[in-house]
Amino acid sequence: MMLCLLSVSAFIYASNQQDMKDKKIVINGDFILTDDNYEKAKSIEVVKGNLKINTTKIASMPNLKEVVGIFYTGKKAKRDLQIVSFPLLETVSILYFESLDNLKEINMPNLKTIKGELHVARNFKLKQINFHQLKEIQGSNGNGINIEYNDNLEGINLPRLQYVGGYINIHENYDLKELDFSHLKKVNKFLDLISCNNINYLNLKSLKKVGGLTINGTKIDTLQLNNLKSVGSFGIWDNDFKAVNLPQLNTIKYSFSIRWNDNLERIYAPKLMKIGTNLDNDSIIADENKRTDVLIEVNKIPKYKGTIKNAKFKIIRKEE
Repeated sequence: MMLCLLSVSAFIYASNQQDMKDKKIVINGDFILTDDNYEKAKSIEVVKGNLKINTTKIASMPNLKEVVGIFYTGKKAKRDLQIVSFPLLETVSILYFESLDNLKEINMPNLKTIKGELHVARNFKLKQINFHQLKEIQGSNGNGINIEYNDNLEGINLPRLQYVGGYINIHENYDLKELDFSHLKKVNKFLDLISCNNINYLNLKSLKKVGGLTINGTKIDTLQLNNLKSVGSFGIWDNDFKAVNLPQLNTIKYSFSIRWNDNLERIYAPKLMKIGTNLDNDSIIADENKRTDVLIEVNKIPKYKGTIKNAKFKIIRKEE
């Protein structure tokens, strides 16, 4: 009889343990991660409100999969936080890291969707931003990607990102050397890459459509945008480009601004058909480049409104 009771007790205990493992732990409101509740937080899978990080040195919730609200940091984290590790996190509304004095690492290898904004600014010890599984930033309320003033940042790698519903704003990251958006196809608003003066690798090979594109202050020899078909305003300023290759570009809706590119020799845009379709003044402004006139290679002269300054079209083949 005693053996039977022990067996039943063991079975009940094992069943309860399994139930605890199977049960999804959900926080229905906001949650603050601190050093005091660090162990308890390890079992949380969903936070339906905002998640505030206020720990020293390391912040980790190894089972967390979703934050419905904002993921952000508190005062204690500003001084002491070094590593952020959320290995199972897949979805968040806004991801916000700003002015974290000692932040060195953001580890979110399974993050797939950001519904609002990715904001990373003024984190002076951060060297890499890697989100290898991130596929979309929906850009609710017109937001998107904002990465700025991270003085020691060397790489931004979002190789599976395909869509940004708002903007991409990357500027004043002075040590930035590489930017990988190799699967990015569409940006609803603008993509600005400004004053990141050490960039020598830029991968936008899948980009097809963007509301506006500005690239300023890079050390890239050739700008290669193989799939770009339509752009609003297009600006290339103060770069080391010798060549700009736009083999699929059909339409520039507003102006094409080409300035202070001392090494620029040619722009290859054989399919360009329209420039300044929604513009009444200058369609192309090309001045203070090394060449007196910027040479744009096309199959035929595109339609344009307004004037073209300091640029010439070269017909590279006759239309059949």
